[in-house]
Amino acid sequence: MKKVIIIIALIFSFIAFTYNLPSNNNYDILSAFIFNGINFVFSYFFLFFAGFIVLLIFAIRSFGFEKNHPKHKMLFSGLFQSALMVIVGTSLSFFILLIMGIIEFNFLAYMIDMSPGLLGIQTNVKTEVNTLKSSSFAPVIIASDNNHFKELQAIAQATTGTDSFYGKFILPSIPEILVLPTKTIGSTILIDNTLIISQVNPDDLQALSPVVGYLFVKSYFPQRSIRHYPNFQILSEQQYEEFRKLDYAKKIANVKNEITVAKDQIASLSAGIQKDKNDISFNQNLIQTTYTKRDKQYSDCISAGHYQGSIFVHTNTKQSCQYIITNSEKTVAAASDTIDSLNYDLKQKQDLLSAYNYYENLFNTQITIANSLQANIPHELGFFEPPDSLKIVIESDNPHQIADYFETVVHEYYHYASYIKDKSFASTFFEEGFTEYFARQTIQNSLDVSTNLGYPVFVKIIKQMTNVIPETDLASIYFNKDQPGLEKVLDNAYGDGFYQQNALLFETLTVTSDPKQVLQLANTIMKKIGGTPLTQKDLLSTKSSL
Repeated sequence: MKKVIIIIALIFSFIAFTYNLPSNNNYDILSAFIFNGINFVFSYFFLFFAGFIVLLIFAIRSFGFEKNHPKHKMLFSGLFQSALMVIVGTSLSFFILLIMGIIEFNFLAYMIDMSPGLLGIQTNVKTEVNTLKSSSFAPVIIASDNNHFKELQAIAQATTGTDSFYGKFILPSIPEILVLPTKTIGSTILIDNTLIISQVNPDDLQALSPVVGYLFVKSYFPQRSIRHYPNFQILSEQQYEEFRKLDYAKKIANVKNEITVAKDQIASLSAGIQKDKNDISFNQNLIQTTYTKRDKQYSDCISAGHYQGSIFVHTNTKQSCQYIITNSEKTVAAASDTIDSLNYDLKQKQDLLSAYNYYENLFNTQITIANSLQANIPHELGFFEPPDSLKIVIESDNPHQIADYFETVVHEYYHYASYIKDKSFASTFFEEGFTEYFARQTIQNSLDVSTNLGYPVFVKIIKQMTNVIPETDLASIYFNKDQPGLEKVLDNAYGDGFYQQNALLFETLTVTSDPKQVLQLANTIMKKIGGTPLTQKDLLSTKSSL
């Protein structure tokens, strides 16, 4: 019986290394262990059922019942004994896993103090960079607190993996008191293809970021040729302040540019409206004069003739005068069609004029808002300087927020990877919207973390568009900076002329600072593309944790 219990314990210990629960952070370690085993059993139910039958037969035979012993009592005793062995075996498995975790921690602590290199641990940044450059896969990134035990814990998880019950639940539960003390290793540790970050060190991140950014982007678009490696710089506080001033000036310049565009459009539309009105008046007069001329010409045609004696002889018949009526009706019909067309065009221009007047007032308001709230207006944490320079701000020294940092890196890397000289989108909305959308998707793909730091409204609108337009189509448009292709795909999805009719609406969203106006503009767009209305909560950026 002892051997059977040990076998059961080993089986459930094996399960802890090979099978994991669905993603759920609500499990405590005991619940996770139980559900982990139950899920595995039901996944291989017939195998375990057959094993339980064998166990039941073994239990019944182990009692050595006499032949005349009641069968139901034999079965009950066998079931009880089998269940008891399973419970004891699985419980023993749990303690075996804890002991294995303690042994692994102490072995790693000993080896790290002796020679980290024997474990494949790299702590030299240059070596880490070269190793990553030779890799074809994006690294797994683990955030760790900056102390020896947390680093050891991260190394243990990197060695074992975090996709099993053992790596996800057992290793984090090992108490520090049961582990040999070891030295702090470094701010970054590379083991196999796992990068452990325990301290936000600007120099280390400056060296690692362009390679990690490339691998992340390449992992999301494996079939696409991706540029590497850009010049990369972490900005100091002083450089950051200079950048903020430039960023502010750029936003104001964009607003002023949009004011100029709006004024030009207003002037053009006003002139077009006046011309349409004049053309309508001309065609209305044409209809009136045509009717007047028709009546006179027809009357003259019918009344033409001479007297022969006392009898008046008509020169023309009614049929021969009918051409006057027919030609007049053609002229009137053509003029009426022209009036209908002009009225439709006039309505469109008047609606656009109303919109542009609204936008001009809004842009002028933005200048006032921006000047009064210069320190608080939305800003990026990095920027791309064509053709190959990326500059990033480190906003937090908390290693557990490193996913947000790498999301910024990836965002700017996409600008770099998609850069084409003298070719760009007409609207900042689509350049930044696509870039942020793909950056978030990439971080989700590589780190399994949802980020929501930059351009939250832009991303929600682009995400809605992907429900109708395939992401692959948008990616092709993005990497080729295909403005005609963008207009075509949007018109195909949402109706002829959609892009031209809404181009300024999209661009207005990029320069609007007032939350109420942002929400109003965003929901106008969402309504046009069939999306769910956004709320104030959707405007907010949030930080992620790794």
